[in-house]
Amino acid sequence: MELIIVYIQGKTRKYLRYVRAAGPLTAVLSGTTFVKIFNPSSISLVGDIPQGLPSFSIPRAFGYATSLIPTALLITGVAILESVGIAKALAAKNGYELDSNQEVLFLGQL
Repeated sequence: MELIIVYIQGKTRKYLRYVRAAGPLTAVLSGTTFVKIFNPSSISLVGDIPQGLPSFSIPRAFGYATSLIPTALLITGVAILESVGIAKALAAKNGYELDSNQEVLFLGQL
C-alpha cells in the first residue's frame, strides 16, 4: 500500500520523484525481507544459486534452433518498432523531420 502512495505522491510532488524511481527496488527488498523473516509456507524458495557462469560451449545439435526463429523475429520486430517510436517522439519534441526508412537501415547496420 505504501508503494502506491509513494508512486502517486512522486507524480504530484517533484521532490519525491527519486523516491518514486526507487519503487521497484523497494518492492523487491521489502518482499525479500518479508519472506526471509516470516518464511510463509505458500511461497516456495528457489534455493541456493550457484556462483559464476557456466563454461562456454557450442551445442552439437541445432535441432532446437528452428523453434527459436519465430521468437527471434518477433523480438526483432518489437525492437525496430520501439526504436522508430522513440526516434519519432524525439523528432516531434525537438521539431525536426525523421525518415523512418533511414532509421531502420541504420538498425540493420548494427
